[in-house]
Amino acid sequence: RRGVPPKPYVRAPPLGSRYAFPWATLYDGRLGHIVFGHDAHRGLQRWPHATGLDTGAVYGGNLTALVLPTRRTPDAHARAP
Repeated sequence: RRGVPPKPYVRAPPLGSRYAFPWATLYDGRLGHIVFGHDAHRGLQRWPHATGLDTGAVYGGNLTALVLPTRRTPDAHARAP
């Protein structure tokens, strides 16, 4: 995006592949471990410095939690109301 300075803690993606892979693969961890969601199509993501918990419960997938400090990720099948 124009006018937005690059974040020093996220490496620039290779040319031509800006959205070809998860942003968390580029994050170097200097701000600590990040937990994120809103990426259901990729499911559970475990990267060295980030964990993606969106496992699509709203679409009938599992609801996933993150247990700290072990980073264990138990899940349970989501039921329709």
